[in-house]
Amino acid sequence: MTNRAPTSSEIQHSPLFQPVRTHERFAYSAIHDRPDYVWPNGSKLAVYIGFNV
Repeated sequence: MTNRAPTSSEIQHSPLFQPVRTHERFAYSAIHDRPDYVWPNGSKLAVYIGFNV
C-alpha cells in the first residue's frame, strides 16, 4: 500500500466517485459564472446557516 494521492483516472473509475445525477429541469451554472442578483433599492441579502451540534 502506498501513501500517494489517487490519480484523476483512478477517481473517475472508482465506484465511490460517480458523477452527480442531474434532473434536467434547468441547466447547471457554476455560482461564479452567474450574474449578480440586483435587489430593489440596492438592498443586500445575508444568509446564515447554523448547526446545533
